[in-house]
Amino acid sequence: MKDYLSLSETAELIGKSKETLRRWDKEGILNAVREPVSNYRIYKKSDVQTLLGSLFDNNIDDEVSNFVEPKNQYSYNKVGITYSFKSLICPC
Repeated sequence: MKDYLSLSETAELIGKSKETLRRWDKEGILNAVREPVSNYRIYKKSDVQTLLGSLFDNNIDDEVSNFVEPKNQYSYNKVGITYSFKSLICPC
């Protein structure tokens, strides 16, 4: 199993641009590791999960107050991101 994500994979997963991730690396918000051969930024999955957990926890009050249990496939798409965060934090 891969323990690291590429810059592109991380950007797609958390919904931020690659440039934002580069800036976060410089600011120490989400630190990248340099791949030894190519010197590309790669991110530890555990660091990404921790960041997502922090973002989720900081917004949980807003999410809970706006959360509605889906009744059909269309409404599932509206709240799918909430389910995505939950699956990243606890892949149970």
